[in-house]
Amino acid sequence: MKGLPSYADISLLIMHVIKSDEINDKINELISSELDTETAETKAREIEMVNSTNEPENLVDLCRKVTDFHAKRTLWKKILENQNEAMPFLLKRFYTSSQDKYLETASLVLAYAEEKYIDELLQNYKEIRCEYAKAVFCIVLGFRQKKSCIPFLKSEMKRMEKLHGDTDYSEATKAALKAMN
Repeated sequence: MKGLPSYADISLLIMHVIKSDEINDKINELISSELDTETAETKAREIEMVNSTNEPENLVDLCRKVTDFHAKRTLWKKILENQNEAMPFLLKRFYTSSQDKYLETASLVLAYAEEKYIDELLQNYKEIRCEYAKAVFCIVLGFRQKKSCIPFLKSEMKRMEKLHGDTDYSEATKAALKAMN
């Protein structure tokens, strides 16, 4: 439907929102009283899973399991606090994963990770097996304002349009380019 935000636009918004303690506290305050028992229990269980894990490989593994936004945010913080140890695991899986949940959570981490990890993915972009992972990474480039990547993103947009038509894949590159304006 025209007028609705694309998945890519929503991803960019979430990348902005995840960093703000104030916004996240307000969201938690607003939704906490509205959660049904099952959802509240899932949220508590996922937050406990994240809080009880400190091993970098296990933290990265949780990227494919955690669904609650508050738990994802806790996980996001822990991975970023431990980048030197966790990012090699996150990147290794990013190259091969096709699981949406993992890729979406990993993209939140990549949005704020040290530049060297973005450079590594960019340098090895052809090694990323999943088209959705490539699209998600393009969104990260737009969020990070990697203006040097504009020609790359334009090329990727054409490639994705040719391969997939006008889908979320090409929308990701369009949103990334729009984010840089």
